[in-house]
Amino acid sequence: MRDLRRPAWLDDGWFVDCVERLFADYQQHHPLSAILAVARQCRTELDGSGTPASALPELVERLARQRLTPETATAAEQGTT
Repeated sequence: MRDLRRPAWLDDGWFVDCVERLFADYQQHHPLSAILAVARQCRTELDGSGTPASALPELVERLARQRLTPETATAAEQGTT
């Protein structure tokens, strides 16, 4: 039986690996907590949209990278995307 106090996403090795890669690439722009929050939001949005489970790893990482890229984040804040 799964420990209900443990977040479900920790059981998906691909998600942990994804966050580690994102942190390695974006740590100079964002703290780990922000990177994790963005990745979790992307996963939630894609998982709830009918995305096939086999496509989640790649799509979550791509969407998170788009949202974490400084130029993209700045444009979105200014409403120019």
